[in-house]
Amino acid sequence: MGTGIPGVPIPHGGGGGRRRKRKKGFLRYCWELIMWVLVAFAIVIAIFALPYLFKFSPGDIMAFDSAVGFEKIDAFRDGLRHKRGISEMSFSHDGRSITFTDTNGTLTGIDAEGYDYGDGGEYESDLAEARRILDEWGLD
Repeated sequence: MGTGIPGVPIPHGGGGGRRRKRKKGFLRYCWELIMWVLVAFAIVIAIFALPYLFKFSPGDIMAFDSAVGFEKIDAFRDGLRHKRGISEMSFSHDGRSITFTDTNGTLTGIDAEGYDYGDGGEYESDLAEARRILDEWGLD
């Protein structure tokens, strides 16, 4: 069988000696660290370039650039809405906040915070009131 002496190979493909493990050196770790920094930098650049890639208006680009942290998500959503021709206007009255959604100059939706629309025709009534207010202001 085998000789049992370290470093002496065993005939017919036996393992014999110890294999030398290659250790990672300091330069290898530095190279990996540099690569991770470059990947992180590329991700940040891609995030900041999104408004330019989607061809947002200059105002929306400035809003995105000045937003901090998670506010960038809201600024990006606003930019997408404006690019698609959708805008929102919010009003507060008697402790309720009502948001009107406008798509390309046509009132398409209304959302009242703290109020559920039932089957009593409240939604159509509020939508008609929203159209009246927007028409009175010259926005519809």
